[in-house]
Amino acid sequence: MNYYDLLGVPPEAPPEQIRTAYRTMAQIFHPDRLAHFKPEARQFAEERLKSLNLAYGVLSDPAKRAAYDATLTQPPPLNRAAMPGGQTPAYTPPAGPTPGASPGSARRSQLLERRQRLARLEAEISDLSRNVAALETERGRARVRAINTQTRAVAFFWLGTGLTGLGFNSILAAAVGLFAEPALLTPTASRLALVGLVGLYEYWSALTLSYLCRVPGTRVSKRGTLRVTGWGLAFAWPVGLVGWGLWAWGFGAVGSLASVLTLAGIFALAHLVFCWLAVGHLPRVAGEQQRVLEHTYAPMLQAYAYQLNQLRAQKSVVESETA
Repeated sequence: MNYYDLLGVPPEAPPEQIRTAYRTMAQIFHPDRLAHFKPEARQFAEERLKSLNLAYGVLSDPAKRAAYDATLTQPPPLNRAAMPGGQTPAYTPPAGPTPGASPGSARRSQLLERRQRLARLEAEISDLSRNVAALETERGRARVRAINTQTRAVAFFWLGTGLTGLGFNSILAAAVGLFAEPALLTPTASRLALVGLVGLYEYWSALTLSYLCRVPGTRVSKRGTLRVTGWGLAFAWPVGLVGWGLWAWGFGAVGSLASVLTLAGIFALAHLVFCWLAVGHLPRVAGEQQRVLEHTYAPMLQAYAYQLNQLRAQKSVVESETA
């Protein structure tokens, strides 16, 4: 495979097109994108990146490119529509007969050279095909893992929200005790105590849900959890206050089972709003894994498929001349 095939550009491509193609291919095969690949696939991709760097080093230099182009000649006419992008693979014909050699010897030399070139092409096609098959298998397994992770994150989010919601009603008992008569604290102190209890409990709830829903291999930031706790409380607290006000207007005090159940429902609603706004993004983050995987694997597989087509076309040319 020649340097133009590696970069996916025609031999007459201008420097700007070569530079753009190199940057695109280098980004596809960049080591940062290959961290979760298996060692074999990562090694193959890293070797491909080295080849891309070598090809760009030659084609980006006018003098080196001219010298390299001198080693290439146009192949016999082919069906351009069958090639990706309508391109024709570069082809180097066998060397001419050696002066003084017999015609039979020259033909045998040419045939040997074509068979050797055919063997090299077949080896490269086989190597690249194995790597593509391994990447396809790896992408399928990664996709299944991503789907399972997302399903688990959604299930754990709602399970954790429900369990922490049940526990949140312990704050209801604390609120009843704080505002009962005779009062143990001043009204201002009671309100501050309730705010502190709610904040601590919701921070603990956010931490619990973050650990349950995190993508495997990632860490939970306590500082980040504290930040999203404040964001969730900023919206959940008004919901609780409005609900508390409606409850006070309708019942006035904890004097019946209906009033207690209504107050518990208000606490549960405020907790649900908090969980959704504070950590509801975690299941969506797990779902983003699928998009990231496709963004990682698809361009690389497309690049390999293009190079395979180029190699197979070159092999067809050599086979037609060897027959």
